Amino acid sequence: MTSDKPLFSVVIPCYNYGHSVGRAIDSVLNQTQACSFDVTVIDDGSCDNSADVVGQYVESYQTQVRYIHQDNSGPAAARNHGVDATQGQYLIFLDADDELTPEAFSIFSAAIGAHPEAGLIVGGHDSQHDSGKRRYHSPGKLPSDRVQVFHTYLQNKLGMANGAIAMKRQVFDDIRYTPELRQSEDIPVFAAIFANYPAVTVDQSTAIIHKHAGSLRSNTHWAEKMGFLLVDEIFKHELPQECYQYERWYRSQKGLSLFRMYFLAGDKLKAKEYYHQAIRQYPKSIFRWAYLRKYIKMLFKS
Repeated sequence: MTSDKPLFSVVIPCYNYGHSVGRAIDSVLNQTQACSFDVTVIDDGSCDNSADVVGQYVESYQTQVRYIHQDNSGPAAARNHGVDATQGQYLIFLDADDELTPEAFSIFSAAIGAHPEAGLIVGGHDSQHDSGKRRYHSPGKLPSDRVQVFHTYLQNKLGMANGAIAMKRQVFDDIRYTPELRQSEDIPVFAAIFANYPAVTVDQSTAIIHKHAGSLRSNTHWAEKMGFLLVDEIFKHELPQECYQYERWYRSQKGLSLFRMYFLAGDKLKAKEYYHQAIRQYPKSIFRWAYLRKYIKMLFKS
């Protein structure tokens, strides 16, 4: 692939991660394969030392590392800003508390060479916990039919994580992140790409995802606040007609998730409300025994 544009643009959204953003940048700079790339940190209104940390890299790597500040607008807005501010043929969104494996560029480059038509390349990733526990997650295999890939993704059967995914720039001609989603903002984007573009998986680790209680990915505050906005955003995209058959089913799954959240919190009224919503949307959900058992237990619990 020949172009005057870098092969990879790595976009690092950052909000108060001055303590770890340097590690994320280092993981990009220290790749084992030499190829054209750039790194852009989108600072989402941090009030810590993130600007100073990134500034040192900008000074040392002026042609490869950029720093852009925006008023606090959330991770989706930061990702959109990164799309507009970069020119790489493929984009990798790396969270500021995560890191690429040293071989990530090599793995993605090989996949691009073998599948230049792919709009999405999904690599494996390692999860690293504060306790020191580390576990590899395979991305799994994709069905040959795009509609089934779409459904498989919504079933959460693919091992995916930001940082372990390279996306062709062209997919962002029609698809963008939704700023109103402050959590799970990547789900509508990935769903739309899977439905409309070829995709491939590579069963090799391309990122290390650091799991800790303080990260946004562990924050359940937004679960109800977002409500069913996530579902609306997924199915507002232009999708193959066959994909829309899964809308009521997926809306029901979100209802069951909210039911479970309130059941565990001891809020019977809210739990019952969301369980009933889920069954109305997709009556077959009543056969989800794990949820039905909780519902029955809740009804007879004093």
